[in-house]
Amino acid sequence: HTWKNIKINKIIKKSIQQHNVIPFLQPIYNIKLHKIDKYESLMRLKLDNDIFLKPSEFLQISKQSKLYPRLTQEIFTKVVDGINSSKVEYSINLSVDDILDKQTRN
Repeated sequence: HTWKNIKINKIIKKSIQQHNVIPFLQPIYNIKLHKIDKYESLMRLKLDNDIFLKPSEFLQISKQSKLYPRLTQEIFTKVVDGINSSKVEYSINLSVDDILDKQTRN
């Protein structure tokens, strides 16, 4: 586990530095109106070979290494930039850790 954690930690740091924290947009479908109401933003880390890591592969390690707030800030910035250039509504999942982190709140 230790080597895997070290490897994932390096991937997280590199993803933050290279702005490869990517929002995947999952449509939220309104079955009454038969249309997409909005999109939920799901965080992924893009690797060099166009493979994407899911949160289950890196989130816990990011919390242990104290990089989690930086991931949240990266995804938040990208989604907000997308909102500014679109008329589509987006949602971002925030954890209690996000809400309690002063820098993230700001």
